[in-house]
Amino acid sequence: MRIFVPSAATLLTDRAGHGEGLIAWGILSGLAARGHELVVCAERSNLSSPPPFQLHETGRASRLESLAPLVQARNARRLLERLGGSGRFDLVHWLFPQQPEEAVFAAPADLPVIVGPLFAPWPSGSRARPLRPGDAVRGAIRPLLHARHRRLLRASLALLATPDAARPGVVRSRVLGPGVDAARFSASPPADGSRILFVGTLERAKGVRDLVEAFAQLRRARPEAELVLAGDGPDRTWIDDARTRLGLNGSLRLVGPVSHAEVPALLAGSTLFCLPSHGEPYGMAVVEAMAAGRAVVGTDTGGPRHLVDREHGGRLVPAGDPAALAGALAELLDDRPALAAAGAFNRNRVEQELGLEPVLDALEDAYDEVTRR
Repeated sequence: MRIFVPSAATLLTDRAGHGEGLIAWGILSGLAARGHELVVCAERSNLSSPPPFQLHETGRASRLESLAPLVQARNARRLLERLGGSGRFDLVHWLFPQQPEEAVFAAPADLPVIVGPLFAPWPSGSRARPLRPGDAVRGAIRPLLHARHRRLLRASLALLATPDAARPGVVRSRVLGPGVDAARFSASPPADGSRILFVGTLERAKGVRDLVEAFAQLRRARPEAELVLAGDGPDRTWIDDARTRLGLNGSLRLVGPVSHAEVPALLAGSTLFCLPSHGEPYGMAVVEAMAAGRAVVGTDTGGPRHLVDREHGGRLVPAGDPAALAGALAELLDDRPALAAAGAFNRNRVEQELGLEPVLDALEDAYDEVTRR
């Protein structure tokens, strides 16, 4: 099939950390390996080898950030027409729009369109950012952007990473997550001891403060427990202070930022994985932990609510509740057979449903659906 991708990622990469660029690489290279012809647009790339598809690095679409979505959509449409439009391509697939107003592409009427996977937004106010110079302009043109976005969704098949990702304007949809390359993670029994691993940005929205407080409660009953925090972020100073204040020196380890290549080894050395986010839109770190055969403790919100089977794959607790989190961690750590069974269940679910290969199978089915229409 001949596929035009007007937007793959801000940074398309096969080696940088988590993010839509790494996920996009897995999907696009996987489709190319299956014989599909792709023309892909990305703002920039960081690749270790030439891609198996035609890549157009577009650069920044406009010096005015607020106008970038409109300019990017216009440039992509011009490129599509220059390359032959519907005479050359079978469909258009816009990957991973990060904000609702970013996907404003107007495809030719005779080309079917797929948008997504779409992710649910973070809860309002959970990830505040400073005001930027273009925010006033973006606010003024937001009605135009949203109108064009809704038109695109009405004309497209929308892929939803989770059911929570549904939004106004979606007429036809399928639930289809981004997929994780299961081959990168070797499933193994949980490591000896009680080592809890967190991988992600050290910030309040990720629940890292809740995890530190829960860990302090857990150690009263399990003084041998360890907590490994991999990542960096605005809460690092708070964690350093809390480590001393709560008497966790020696049991709480901050390893700092890690490359994506280091994550499998961290998972292999852990007993279980914990991501107590306050509204994770999806949770690729959770799926990677599942691929490594780890039980997962998460929060009953956002993506983890749909990814973690609370009976067979781990535990889900209310967001922002350190006491409940400590109880769930203790329950699993006290039951080694349950830990091993949960890890095996999670690995099997990745192989059958959440891994890259089953996602590519489902994506090809979606392509067949829209082209038949």
